[in-house]
Amino acid sequence: MAIFGNKDTAAVTGTIGIPNASATLTGVSTAFLTDLYYGVFVTIASVKYKVLSVTSDTVATLTSNYEGSTIASGATITKQTAPKHLTYLEARDVVFVSAEEAALDTNKNKGIRNPGWWRVTEKKTSDGTSRYLTECLATMNIATATSGDGVDDTQVADAEVTLTISAQPTAQNTSSGAATFSITVTASTGSVTYQWQRAPVAANTKFVNVSAATSASLVLSGRTAANTGDLYRCVLSSTSGAIKVNSTAVALTFVS
Repeated sequence: MAIFGNKDTAAVTGTIGIPNASATLTGVSTAFLTDLYYGVFVTIASVKYKVLSVTSDTVATLTSNYEGSTIASGATITKQTAPKHLTYLEARDVVFVSAEEAALDTNKNKGIRNPGWWRVTEKKTSDGTSRYLTECLATMNIATATSGDGVDDTQVADAEVTLTISAQPTAQNTSSGAATFSITVTASTGSVTYQWQRAPVAANTKFVNVSAATSASLVLSGRTAANTGDLYRCVLSSTSGAIKVNSTAVALTFVS
């Protein structure tokens, strides 16, 4: 049997159930003996798991316990025929790049050079800028229609995508402790995603994510004189796989 296939996403017949913290997959009207085998990856509740063994058409075992909420029954799953040597954790960063996707500059700028199986891992530089570690695991010249083209758009774009910032955030002064930072951005394909970050001047630390700050505006309250000099910026991407970019970093000043 081949050590990898050409399916980014393929259907698995029937429906399944699986308890939290269990490795046993139970099917209804499934054909596990046909659809699944050792080393194939299945996506359950948007998370990949590796199949360890198949007992029958309705019972299969994963290499690790299911991490999500219990699924009593009725859920559909898909499979991905990524290289078998990968662990289930490694496979979560692995996508299939079709011939059409490999030709896009958006993907080339992430280090993807040809179609096939790729591990795409986002890394951060010392200042928090996103960089991409890409590794080609297997080269295959396969079209999107054949591969199934899974929902990997945030990692591998299906079409060229650019982000255009028409208004950068500006520095803010506050005497009440309240302030709002805003940015205006458009994406040529898909929707813009936002993550505001803060670098506290008092702690002299790197930028860290502000919890739940994922819209075009960041509304602050309760700031004090100790926050004078804190820097804020927004990390931008898109649902269609744009390369992450950082906005201008701007300061908050507390005035009396």
